[in-house]
Amino acid sequence: MRLCLSRRWCRRRHNLDLGCAVTAPFPPGFPQVGFTWGIKRSFIRYISYLPDGDHVVEDGAYLNEASLFTYPRSHSSGAGAGELRFRGTVRIGGHGGLLGVVLSEPWIRLSGGRGTLSVADPSQWPNREGRITLADLECERQPIDTDLVLRCAASLAEEGVSVFGGNYSQGTPMDPVVIR
Repeated sequence: MRLCLSRRWCRRRHNLDLGCAVTAPFPPGFPQVGFTWGIKRSFIRYISYLPDGDHVVEDGAYLNEASLFTYPRSHSSGAGAGELRFRGTVRIGGHGGLLGVVLSEPWIRLSGGRGTLSVADPSQWPNREGRITLADLECERQPIDTDLVLRCAASLAEEGVSVFGGNYSQGTPMDPVVIR
């Protein structure tokens, strides 16, 4: 499935109207259960315009109807207090394989309203044992319906710069993280 920014763009670019996910700021049913993240909308938009720009979701992660990636909660043991673990992998690529981003098994560590988002170290892919801190988080709890939701502002951490090939500097704002 291609990442699409609007149905009109999808029709123009791919001669399709169905099968493309459409970005909307707050779609019906948002946030999804689990860890939901748009990564960085400008990056996703850039990928969507590449002739070979595409994504692969694996191990339970999926692209929801709002073009946001959702990772389900992991039931692995070992998560300590203040740590939330999620499962799944999102791989985004283009430029004939020269551009590749792997975001696998995100973990959130929280202490008060601050935290970090770590992922399996993509430089060791497909080995998932090493981890890097991808983003620094500032979170607030928000009640939505009967659920408690964490909405976190995310900024690129120093280790995360290499994940995006050095195209974004440390501290660059990323899309908000939502955990339900």
